[in-house]
Amino acid sequence: MDIRIARTDRAIEQAFMELREKNPLEKIKIKDLCAMACINKSTFYAHYEDIYALANALENKLIDSILASVPRTNDSVALHQAETLTRELFHAFMQNQRAVNILFSGSRQGIFANSIEKGLRQRFEEADPTFAADLNRGILLSFCVQGCFYAFANNSSRMDEGKHLKLEVTTAAKDFIIDSAYDSVYGARPIKRFIQSRVETLIAKAIIQGSYTEGATLTVDYDGTGLVLR
Repeated sequence: MDIRIARTDRAIEQAFMELREKNPLEKIKIKDLCAMACINKSTFYAHYEDIYALANALENKLIDSILASVPRTNDSVALHQAETLTRELFHAFMQNQRAVNILFSGSRQGIFANSIEKGLRQRFEEADPTFAADLNRGILLSFCVQGCFYAFANNSSRMDEGKHLKLEVTTAAKDFIIDSAYDSVYGARPIKRFIQSRVETLIAKAIIQGSYTEGATLTVDYDGTGLVLR
């Protein structure tokens, strides 16, 4: 993609997210978005048909990103995998908390959860044709997705409490993360995924449990067996 087109796309998306965070979709005006993105209307319409097309594109982009971040655990949901699937989903929701809360606020919450469930269902059916006819696994998938999103939505405000916490990472923890995640082929890129799945999940659980008060310092440390919070 041309770098100028990519830059314009980012400007449009950022402006839309800022406006959408404060306004319902139907109240957002193209002229306001263009002014914030520093573009003219013709440029906007060269990228999107209207504001609803933009919203739809961003919603689909977010859903695809979340689905892609969920590991393919044998591409079939069994009872013993339900906890893993739910944990991965919750982590993915948390990683995209602001975008989910902005794009799928109010009545659109149900659309988000249903879209995630539909995407996973298609993936499992492609990998295992018997999945479609298996009522028990279908119900389990619905329970994992809908229940996970319900928990996320109802704890979202508590997750914001983490913004008022301080974070420190000990040298031992940093060494453990690097030794565990660094790859000679992919370099440091796997470290991001490791931090998301191990460090951020650890912190999120502590916040939800109310283990730390506002202004407290969370220290990520290595105790010889794994990462812990002090």
